[in-house]
Amino acid sequence: MKNRWLVISLAFTLCVFVSFSALAQETTGGLQGTVKDATGAVMPNAKVVVTSSTLAGSKEIVTDGSGYYRFANLPPGSYTITVTAKGFKTFKRDDLIIEVGHLPSVDLAL
Repeated sequence: MKNRWLVISLAFTLCVFVSFSALAQETTGGLQGTVKDATGAVMPNAKVVVTSSTLAGSKEIVTDGSGYYRFANLPPGSYTITVTAKGFKTFKRDDLIIEVGHLPSVDLAL
């Protein structure tokens, strides 16, 4: 009976330790959303670019068929997001804050 409780205690301690070490390893955040036009229709093939002083250069992606975009592994900080699409005015949003472990949804309209 004592051995059983010892095994359970050790298993619980190991689970707690692994959980805390997994949390400590996360160092980036992300950003996702949908690009739409003024009528609310989704915008496939729109170019979405993020820039930040914490990012070496910029990252860009093209929205999929449902207007969806997703950036992963962004260092925490303040970002500028720019969206361009053929036949539309460029959209730009400054001071978008990315935090470690967060993946906010930011929908954008052209």
